[in-house]
Amino acid sequence: MRKHIAGIMGSDQSNHHRHLIETLYALLPKEVNDAGYDDRELALIRDPILYYGRYLDPATRGYTLHNAVDNLSVALAYLSSSTSSKRLLDLGCGLGMQSMLFAADGWDVLGLDYSPESIALCRKRKRYYESQLRRQLNLEFVAADFRTTDLSSFATQFDAVFSMSAFAQIQPLENTVDKISTLLGDDGRVFIWEENPGHFYSDILRFRRRSVSRPQIVREELGRHGFKTELLSGGCAVPRQLWRPAAALNFIAAIDNVLKKNLALSFTYLLGASRTNRAFSPSPPGRSALAQQVE
Repeated sequence: MRKHIAGIMGSDQSNHHRHLIETLYALLPKEVNDAGYDDRELALIRDPILYYGRYLDPATRGYTLHNAVDNLSVALAYLSSSTSSKRLLDLGCGLGMQSMLFAADGWDVLGLDYSPESIALCRKRKRYYESQLRRQLNLEFVAADFRTTDLSSFATQFDAVFSMSAFAQIQPLENTVDKISTLLGDDGRVFIWEENPGHFYSDILRFRRRSVSRPQIVREELGRHGFKTELLSGGCAVPRQLWRPAAALNFIAAIDNVLKKNLALSFTYLLGASRTNRAFSPSPPGRSALAQQVE
């Protein structure tokens, strides 16, 4: 399916996306030292689980950068491939790196996150990156809980919704997809980069959160809302502990690119879907999406 995406965009566009991602991530160490954040803000940025600590740590930088460049370039290519207007909702934007990436690529972006603290830092980061890129970004950050947000508060429909490491937390799945469907225009697209609870080791060890929907269930729910899943692939298969030494990164990346073709071997997944119609098909009686995912 990645070959399908590669065929949509020419090599020049693909190289542009990869260069743009590398440029923004290369600014992170400088940002930490020069942007004048307070201790709490720096602690957020350096968080190795939620945010950018693994990139800022030289020992895991190669792993983090490979995943960011490889998977975000797929997201940019997929969401850009069928729309002339470019209005995007970054759902669960965190500290805003992906929002700024899409804005730097020419999108009109709304970054939404439930944490007022994160959004306050996003706004500071936007000003810093505008100064470094020497141009304004068409980007707004809003603190709100998507689960309870009144959709009438959005001034316009979106052409695309992107969500990275946040979609699984916005439950129940049926309500989340229904809201996304309402917000998207007739040619709307969705791109999700999320943990994969159907990962091989998770199934063997039964180490997964029951509330996290498997990608196949997400695909089915999107289908009930008139979306066709055009891309479903693994995001990363080689654990971060194995992405070293630095001299072996290209070799490890090549192995990862082979292994993640198998969704069951990947601990994250990428899903891209486009609207085919607005008709809604309810779940079969007695079998909700949540019931299906835990069978």
